[in-house]
Amino acid sequence: MTRQTKETIHQLMEEQTHVLGGNLSHNPGAVDRIVDCGDMETRCFHDNQHFLRIMQAWDHAYNAEPDDQTPDFKGVMGQFPKELQDSVKASMIRAAARHDMIYHHMDGKFPPGMDDMLAPYVEERDVDGKPALFIKDVLPDDAIAGAALTLFGFKPGDKLDPYNGQNEFLTAIIAGHEALADGVPKKNALAEMAIIEGTVPWGKADRFDVLAGRLQEAAKALGVSFSEAETDAYMYGAVEVANVDVGAFRSCAKEFLKGTWKLMKEGEAAAGDPELAKPGHLYDQAKKQYGFMSFLCGQSESGEKQVFHGYKNYPPVEMVRAWEEKTQRNITDIQLPVLDAITVANALVTGMSVQRMCERGDDVPNIDLYQALADYFHTHSSKVDEVQLHLSNITSHPIERVAAMLVQEIPHDEIHRLAGQIREHGADTFLNPEKVEAFLNQESLSRPQFLVAQQLHIPQANWQERMTARVGNSEWEVGG
Repeated sequence: MTRQTKETIHQLMEEQTHVLGGNLSHNPGAVDRIVDCGDMETRCFHDNQHFLRIMQAWDHAYNAEPDDQTPDFKGVMGQFPKELQDSVKASMIRAAARHDMIYHHMDGKFPPGMDDMLAPYVEERDVDGKPALFIKDVLPDDAIAGAALTLFGFKPGDKLDPYNGQNEFLTAIIAGHEALADGVPKKNALAEMAIIEGTVPWGKADRFDVLAGRLQEAAKALGVSFSEAETDAYMYGAVEVANVDVGAFRSCAKEFLKGTWKLMKEGEAAAGDPELAKPGHLYDQAKKQYGFMSFLCGQSESGEKQVFHGYKNYPPVEMVRAWEEKTQRNITDIQLPVLDAITVANALVTGMSVQRMCERGDDVPNIDLYQALADYFHTHSSKVDEVQLHLSNITSHPIERVAAMLVQEIPHDEIHRLAGQIREHGADTFLNPEKVEAFLNQESLSRPQFLVAQQLHIPQANWQERMTARVGNSEWEVGG
């Protein structure tokens, strides 16, 4: 994380805490705990740069010129008194700073110092031989925890789902306590928690109407209240933060794919492999991403759940629908084909490297993908110096480049079929020296193998540029 990013987060938190009548000096280390989460080595996407981008959502939205893809946030907030607008802005920025502090299923643990903070509320239990987080059956008499249960619709003893509010729920508990320690009024602490609940991805179309009702209910338990206008103002802010948080889903192809790769790297970082160096790890991540994104796309198409949301026609229903359609196109036309291509590229490059190592009598077990690539490059390329330079200055994963070439050169239905076979049989088909020969001898792999071998002779341009060159698919164009 850059020093400037850290300083900006500190500055924004200080300014907005002051707006709400609080003072960070009352809570030493409050902002350091935020940036320490974003600095965790497992964070490739949900890092401090991401925190800061969401913290700046108010300014970007408020100053943006409305058009068919940009809602009129300034207009919708302009109906409220300036004091309320300032309060919503402060709550949005403070909630955004903390909204991804807990990311347990990716980090593989709680951030430093937060085990003790969460110990009264959550515990790990064994479920079918695997650890899972549960809300404790008996909770302390804690108004903030009670408010979190209400906002999220949870109850003591519930099993927490990483994809249905687990991280946001635990983050909201911490954020609520931290807000009170910062000297922020209970009402604003609760608003911050509600905004964090709004960042739980993919929910039903009426989720912010439901959240508005829960906010009123939680407020009563805390001895505060929200008028109808105040509820609306905070819900508009929550919707804006939530939609910016998942904005990559409706971005242009290049940005969408960058996010995909970062999420895959983040998914493996907890396994001790942040660079996706092991072929089996990369295979597992591509498979998980494919399954999850296929499920998400199906939910979106059926209308069961949405990625983007609105509240009382902000953003307009038609705009949200257009964003959902863009998301579906990004997933079906871009992300799933790329995940297919990554699966095939990983299997081919690794399998061909394993085959070559077997021929040379080298030890194959637990092979490192970079070493396998280097071996293959050195064996087949006459331009060793150029290849060495290429490997020492990698700007993106080498498998990305091979995958880009496959997407461009081979029809997707063929890649999809090959990827399906590989996913069905598992990584063992291309990692096992006893199986790799039969795997590579399949007739369907002859042309892809030829293309991969051809590509590995000469370093290729950045993979996203290769993707953009895909003929007949305007989705690859910048800003498409």
